[in-house]
Amino acid sequence: YVIMDELDNKITDFADVPSGAITIRFYYPADLTRAQENKLRIVKLDEDKGEWVIQEDFYINTSAKWIEAQLSSLSVYSLIELSYLSPDDVYVYPNPWRSGMGYTGVTFTNLPNTLKIKIYTITGELVRTINKDNSNTDAVWDLRNNSRRDVASGVYFYIISKDSGEKKKGKLAIIR
Repeated sequence: YVIMDELDNKITDFADVPSGAITIRFYYPADLTRAQENKLRIVKLDEDKGEWVIQEDFYINTSAKWIEAQLSSLSVYSLIELSYLSPDDVYVYPNPWRSGMGYTGVTFTNLPNTLKIKIYTITGELVRTINKDNSNTDAVWDLRNNSRRDVASGVYFYIISKDSGEKKKGKLAIIR
């Protein structure tokens, strides 16, 4: 890793660290996929609690293959690849889905490797179950029900669940 000061000068001696914020930059392997890059995070060791804390504000330069964050103090930092993203990181697009937009379905993105997506009508009828068991961070609903018939325009609810019990609920709209 490389530690930079606010003027983008490389710091090689900690005695030279400025009193203001510093930047820590980690370079990562060039062969990481986009899905792996999306899971990279800088973590700081909380020595009092003995646990790693994710640094929320960071920037990834995918062409130069580095990730950096502004830090307010010196500590022990590391670069990790999350084994899964939190349910809050999952989002759905396009929402609403409209015919003629060029999308063939609704994409659920930033997903962990293994999960189940259940899609329901507003009356609670199960429309479709999607089982995902791969390292791709996306799953696409093709706007068909479990009988492979096109669904009607309307509002649908989804529940994304992991084996661990974590869940994310949301709604989406289809406009044909």
